[in-house]
Amino acid sequence: MRRVFTNDMTMHVYCQQTQDWGRNSNHSISFSGDTLKSYAARIARIVPAAICGNIMLVTNRNYSVTTRQHIGRAIRAWEGNYIRVETLGDAYFDGPLRPEEHERNLSALETEYNARVGSIIRMVSEPYTSYQDMLLDAAKPANDYAQAFTLRTPNIDTAVDLSRILDNRAKRLKRQNQPAQVWKRTMKEQARRIREAERERINAEFRRTARLNAAEKIAAWRAGQYVTLPYDAQTLENGSAMLRVQRDKGMIETSLGAEISIEDAHKMYRFIRGSYSEMGFTYDGTYIDHNAGGWTGAFIGSMRLGHWTLTHITERAIRVGCHYIAQTEINHIAMEMGWS
Repeated sequence: MRRVFTNDMTMHVYCQQTQDWGRNSNHSISFSGDTLKSYAARIARIVPAAICGNIMLVTNRNYSVTTRQHIGRAIRAWEGNYIRVETLGDAYFDGPLRPEEHERNLSALETEYNARVGSIIRMVSEPYTSYQDMLLDAAKPANDYAQAFTLRTPNIDTAVDLSRILDNRAKRLKRQNQPAQVWKRTMKEQARRIREAERERINAEFRRTARLNAAEKIAAWRAGQYVTLPYDAQTLENGSAMLRVQRDKGMIETSLGAEISIEDAHKMYRFIRGSYSEMGFTYDGTYIDHNAGGWTGAFIGSMRLGHWTLTHITERAIRVGCHYIAQTEINHIAMEMGWS
């Protein structure tokens, strides 16, 4: 069984939990069982939760730039729920978190909520959404953690906090309606609009240049060259990962850094195209006719090949692990490989 992978593939295999350990080539990322490490630091664990299957606990410690990048890669590769927490449990014990460790995590999440309430109270400009929604978003990690591990109800009262925020806002608006304050705001708004127009002009030029550079890199990547794609260029506009054939490795690679053998990909392709019965596959899903053209139906179930589990097929795309892959990408590979 293969144990050494690229950085992205290490994250994908860890998140799929299809083998007990693995690492990248320079040992900077490794996993053993449910635990993921960046160098020697434990940065994530995948643990069973009471109400939502497995959940990823991710450390909220402030590590180096490289380790923070590893944490971001793990979160992107994970397709389920995750929560940033104070502790992942005893470093020398891989069993369930102890009650005092759960309490430590829950208390830290409550502290984060209270800090967020303080920042909302200090807001000067209009919020991007309602205060109620902001408070519910802030309370969600603590509430989710408590429900996931059947802990005590968090010490959070959004109704009381909303009242505090609205009272503070009423006092602030009263001060702001003074004539001198109105004139001052008008002058500041004019200056802001001038700055914004100039910033938009600069950003438009930057985006135009970035699109040209990204198109060149995507073309080089599709041609098989070793190219690091910018984060914004790793998926198409419709959110689909891109695919390319690496014949020398016997693999099909995604733009998110995952790999599947050509043999397994061909089997999956035949399954997608409706040839599953002749191949003797069994699965726990159902086909639903959408009558939408293109592919004939939608599959919701579970079919595993290698490290990957195919969970959804629609007339436009499939879902494999954390990957959303459009029909056009699959057809492109099928044409290149001569699959029917």
